[in-house]
Amino acid sequence: MFNLKYKRTRQWLLFWLSPFLLLLTVAPFIETDYEDTAIKTTLLVLLLYYIFCFFRTIIVWSNGELEIKDGYSKKFDPKVRTDWIMRELLWNENGHTKISHKKVKKLEKELDLLIEKYATQTGTKKAIKAKVLKSWEYTPADAKKQEKRTNRIQHGLVAGKIICPHCGVKGKVRRKVSKQIEETRQSGLVGGLIGQKTLTSKGDITRFYCDNCQTKWTA
Repeated sequence: MFNLKYKRTRQWLLFWLSPFLLLLTVAPFIETDYEDTAIKTTLLVLLLYYIFCFFRTIIVWSNGELEIKDGYSKKFDPKVRTDWIMRELLWNENGHTKISHKKVKKLEKELDLLIEKYATQTGTKKAIKAKVLKSWEYTPADAKKQEKRTNRIQHGLVAGKIICPHCGVKGKVRRKVSKQIEETRQSGLVGGLIGQKTLTSKGDITRFYCDNCQTKWTA
């Protein structure tokens, strides 16, 4: 819906009207000595404006709804925006990011205004801070997921039918096939001085790892 209260709508309206507005500025110079200069200048200004609009649109799309400010478009969500601002301020406070003092003050002012305007949706500043801090908590479930992810990368996927020969548990053994490489160094004075070495492939080797007893073996 066409709604001029949103900044994004006004930007698009200006985008489509800009050629006609620039033509009005050229009109007084038609059939004068400055006609060619006026037309070239207008085309250059229009081109630069379109380039600016292109990159502005790309930046807005890449940032997503997190950085959509109040009044920009109907996609604005006060809860999302206040959470993002609080996250930025806490990251800066903890030294994870470095934000200028001027920007910090600007973000704090925006946060206060949003909380005042959308209090029923955002809650208090204290509540927003508590929610953001809670989302950063590293729970035992997160640790377990991280361990599974690490094991999958290092030891491969679980082979459900294999029984661990060490603990006898089925469905906990991971299997990963990799190349077996043998490294040999060149003999002699020259080879020893320059550290020349040769890598030889010895074929594939299957490595096993048991999640239950943390034992490794090969086959």
